[in-house]
Amino acid sequence: MSYHNPASTINQTFLTRKFYRSVMIGIFLSVAILYTLSFFVPFNSQLQTRKDASGFEHHYASKFFYFYYYTGFFPLATLDTQLNYSSLGAKNEIAMHGKDLIMEYKHWSRLGEHARIGCYMPDAVVKGTAQNPSLKLFNTLFFLLGLCLLFHGFYVSKHPLIGLILCSLILITPYFHYEVFRNENIFALQASVFFIVMGLLLPTLLNPATNLGKSILMVVIASLVLAFCSEIRNEISIVFACLLMMILWSSSLGGISKSMLLLLAILFFAGGKKLIQRHFDVKYEKTKQLVASKAGHVYNGQKIAGHKLWHPIFCGLGDYDQQFGYAWNDTVAYAYAVPILNERYQMHLNYSGKLYTDNYYDSAHLYYIKFDEIPQYESVVKEKVLNDIQHHPMWYLKILGQRFLKICSTTLPIPFMGFVALLGFIFFIYQKKSSYVKLILVSLPLSATSLLIYSGKGATYNAMFGYLVLAFLLYELIQFYTKKRSCNQ
Repeated sequence: MSYHNPASTINQTFLTRKFYRSVMIGIFLSVAILYTLSFFVPFNSQLQTRKDASGFEHHYASKFFYFYYYTGFFPLATLDTQLNYSSLGAKNEIAMHGKDLIMEYKHWSRLGEHARIGCYMPDAVVKGTAQNPSLKLFNTLFFLLGLCLLFHGFYVSKHPLIGLILCSLILITPYFHYEVFRNENIFALQASVFFIVMGLLLPTLLNPATNLGKSILMVVIASLVLAFCSEIRNEISIVFACLLMMILWSSSLGGISKSMLLLLAILFFAGGKKLIQRHFDVKYEKTKQLVASKAGHVYNGQKIAGHKLWHPIFCGLGDYDQQFGYAWNDTVAYAYAVPILNERYQMHLNYSGKLYTDNYYDSAHLYYIKFDEIPQYESVVKEKVLNDIQHHPMWYLKILGQRFLKICSTTLPIPFMGFVALLGFIFFIYQKKSSYVKLILVSLPLSATSLLIYSGKGATYNAMFGYLVLAFLLYELIQFYTKKRSCNQ
C-alpha cells in the first residue's frame, strides 16, 4: 500500500482550471440569485444585523445625489421637492430655483467621507436615473469582487478547497444576506474590502516563492482600494492594519523587500486619501461659488475630514458601564459636555437634548452647529474617558473582558461559536499550523472596534476570525477523513 499526503492529494485534485471556473461561476450565480431574491423575499432584520450606528444615512445622502449625478456639483441639494430627473431638469433647477439651493442637509456633507456619494452611481448608471437611488448594487458588486478575489488568492496559494469552504460559509451567513443585499447602508463594505485585500495579498503571505513585482502591484492596488473605501466610511481604515500584517508575515520576502512594500502601502494609502479629499475640496469650492452666485444658502460652517475618535469611545463605554454615566447615546455625551464647554471656553452653547446644538451658523436656521465640528468637544470627552480609566483601571479592564466575551458569543449566527473558534485557534497553535495562525491573526483587527469602542447592537458582526477558523477546521476534518480512507485501502 502506497501512502500519499492527504493534504497534497486534496489540493492537487482541486487545482484545476475546471474547478477554478466552476467555483467562480458558482460565486457569481450565488450572489446574483441573492441579489435578485432581495427584491421579492422578506428578511428578518432581527436575525443578524448591525444597529449600533446610523452608518451611511441614506435618507440624508440621497438629497445630494440628484445634482451630483446630473451636474457633478457637490455638496449640492435643494429645498424644492418638484424635481425633473434629467440633466436638463437639474440645470433648470439651478437656473430657476437658485434661492432654494443648499449645501448641507441635516449634518451629512459636513462630516467628511465624501466618496460615499459615489456608492449610488452603479445603481443610477444601470437605471439611467438618479431617482430613488440605492446602495444595494454597489454593495453587491464589492461583495462579489471580494469573494472572487478571496477564492482566487487561496487557489493561487494552492489551497483551493479552503477558499471554497470559506466563501461558502460567507455566502450562507444571514448578516451578509441583509447588509449586502437588503439594507440601504454600507456596514458590509468593511468585510468586502477585507476579502479583497486578503485575496490580493494571500500569495505574498503564503507562497514560498513570491514574485516581487506582482507583490508590489497587489500592495498598490490593495492600498488604493483601502484609500477609496476609507473615504466612504472611516472605520474601514482598520483593514489597512491587516494589509501591513500580511506584508510583515510574508514567508518569502526579505527585510528590504518587506520594508519597501510597507512604505509603498503607506504612501499609496495616505496619498490616495489625500487625492480623494482634494478632489472633493475642489468640488466644494466650485459648489460654494455657484450657490453664492444664485443667492442660495451657502454653508459657511465648520467641516471635518471624518468620524471623530473620542466621542464613540465615550458613548461606547455605555455597553457595560454602570458607575460613571456612560451610555450608547449621543445626547448623553453632549449633555455632559455642554456645561464644561460653556464654562471653560465661553461658547454660549444652547442645548435642548437633540443631536446638535440649538445654535446656528446662518440666519435662516438651516445649518445648525453640531458637536462633531467643535474641536474642544473632543477634548472634553477625551479628558473624562482617560481620567476614569486612569483612576479606575479595574473598571475598564472588566469592560474589556465583557466585550471579549461578547465577541466570542455573538460573532457568528450560531451562539457562542466564537468560543469554538477560540479553541480551534489554540489547537492550530499546538499543531504548529503557522499559515492558519497567521491568517487568523490577520483578521483580528476587524474585531478592534468591538473590543476598544463598543460591542453591542451587532457591532461584533464585523469580526472575520470565526469564519476562518471554521473553514480551517472543516478542511482539517476533510483531510482526516481522506487520510483514514487512504489507510483502509
